[in-house]
Amino acid sequence: MSYITENELHTFGFQDAYVEHFELTENQMDIALEGVIVRGENKNNSQYMDSYAKHFTLQLMGMRIIKAYKEGFKYYDANDVLLREVPNEEMEVESFIKLFKSLEQPYFYGVNRLEDDAAGKFVYEFGVEERQAMEAGNTYWFTAVFDKSIAAWEGYMNRVQN
Repeated sequence: MSYITENELHTFGFQDAYVEHFELTENQMDIALEGVIVRGENKNNSQYMDSYAKHFTLQLMGMRIIKAYKEGFKYYDANDVLLREVPNEEMEVESFIKLFKSLEQPYFYGVNRLEDDAAGKFVYEFGVEERQAMEAGNTYWFTAVFDKSIAAWEGYMNRVQN
């Protein structure tokens, strides 16, 4: 890979990203993503403008998933009156991992840093959504604790159009 950064997830945009491939071992997650944006403030971005990364990979080292849930939702009518509410549904971590492995190129759009834990490890929440034709799929969130993140990509593609 031509570009590598360590512990700089805040310098990437994942709102257009989807998972090409991922592997999970006992203490590491490797994810190949398409549609990741390298933000202008990334130290490897010499053009200082948001651009899509070519062949982006993310490694979370010393990682373990500590929580997972299926996101709930609210239904409103045209007058903004709440018709139905479905709460978040907690999931066993093992069930979530099995589900994540079964999804075909899910969207990987939510990457939110939470407070680091007492041992100084990073704590992030990640959002994954099923890809379904012409309708929204279910959204799942998982919280991971890890020692280090390594992001790598081959080059830059098109500039992001706002």
